[in-house]
Amino acid sequence: MQVTVEFHPLTIGDHSGSLAVCCNTGEKSIQTNLHGEAVDANIGLSTYSVKIGKTFINTSNYTTMFIENRSNITAHFQWKTFPTEEDENEEKRRQCCLLQPLTEVPPDNFIEEEDTEQEEGSSEDHTALLSYMVQEEMEKVQEDPMLFSDDIFSIEPMVTLMNHGAIDAPFTYIHTTANVGYCFKFAPEEGIIAPGGIQTIQISFNATVAGRFEEEFQFSVAGSPTSAILTIKLSLHQDLSPH
Repeated sequence: MQVTVEFHPLTIGDHSGSLAVCCNTGEKSIQTNLHGEAVDANIGLSTYSVKIGKTFINTSNYTTMFIENRSNITAHFQWKTFPTEEDENEEKRRQCCLLQPLTEVPPDNFIEEEDTEQEEGSSEDHTALLSYMVQEEMEKVQEDPMLFSDDIFSIEPMVTLMNHGAIDAPFTYIHTTANVGYCFKFAPEEGIIAPGGIQTIQISFNATVAGRFEEEFQFSVAGSPTSAILTIKLSLHQDLSPH
């Protein structure tokens, strides 16, 4: 039987371990040593400091930055709240500690009158129910991917159309309703790109369901027999952090 051993390092450097294969025939288990080396890919940001110009209250402003993949591998990325997994785990432990005291609330706080106790059960039932609810919230905290979220700042993807020709290139976005195509908005949807020029397109995505999405979008260009095709792949998670 052939099996695949996956190596998924979270930090750079050498990693080692052992793998034991046990048979139900009573024979001695077979062990093998595992070793892998993790290196840092040459991927970075176009700038590590973003300054946005003065913006009036109740209006919006934006600037652009780029994720630059200088390596020869496909890079999957996420915008995260914390810089390292260790920082994420520390925040999750903090949130779980805030939930823990809820299970220590005296039963008297749940029962003000005998009628209430008779309708909702004994104090032991309340404690068990509360413990179950707290455990559920803790599991949600542990599953939270800790993606970037802020009340003032937001991150939206941008796409750039480039005109490598010698004449103006009028373009138009072709609307699609396939799959979740209707959830995407592009601005501007049409325009003219001068020879050697570029046009930055802002992409907005608004979905009501979580999951993995892959969608293909087309921009028709006057004078071109084929459309410019953009493929977007993304994974949408629910916000499971306690409020």
